[in-house]
Amino acid sequence: MAEQVSLSPAAHDKHVEHCFDTLVCHFARLDHAKHLGRPDDWTLPFHDHKLPLFVTWRKRSQSHQTWNLRGCIGTFHPRHLESGLSEFAKTSAFRDSRFDPIDISELAHLECAVSLLTNFEPAQDHLDWTVGTHGITIKFFDHKNRPFSATYLPEVPHEQGWTKEEAVVSLLRKSGYRGTLSSIQTSLTVTRYQSSKTSLGWDAYTQTRPEALKIMQQIS
Repeated sequence: MAEQVSLSPAAHDKHVEHCFDTLVCHFARLDHAKHLGRPDDWTLPFHDHKLPLFVTWRKRSQSHQTWNLRGCIGTFHPRHLESGLSEFAKTSAFRDSRFDPIDISELAHLECAVSLLTNFEPAQDHLDWTVGTHGITIKFFDHKNRPFSATYLPEVPHEQGWTKEEAVVSLLRKSGYRGTLSSIQTSLTVTRYQSSKTSLGWDAYTQTRPEALKIMQQIS
């Protein structure tokens, strides 16, 4: 189970800006975001806090009607926000095994979201949570005593239109287990949690970092 977190800082646009800064610096081979026009007195909100976090990248479709997932990775172990966001901005962009690494040509079509996870607590059973409010992590053992686990952030069941039962069954599949819910229910533990989430697209980001736009136009 994730460590208890007593404070509940809110996700802020600057957290997303920091993730975009990290990606731009990677592509442009820059060692610091000050080269992108980040002010010297710029500070990351709650930079001294340690929280579980996730970074999600989505790409706008050609029709501009939908956003497609391009990477989502995070950690349930509390991390200092500045270093943690930098790490998982790159990890989710380049090392999510479900997708090819994000290419420089995709930057202008990206949206980034940061989720800060809080209020972890054990659920009484697999239905003791609220769709749209809670994320859930399930852990269980199969009949050979092999461990399985999986999680969905709070927005996932809501966006998919799932019931609580459907979300848990989907988590079983995500964990790699192919049996039924009833077959592992005696060993199943569920942790529910909440998150503060914010997101920005490339256009909104470059309004605050026009120098980043110039740099990427020069090298792409």
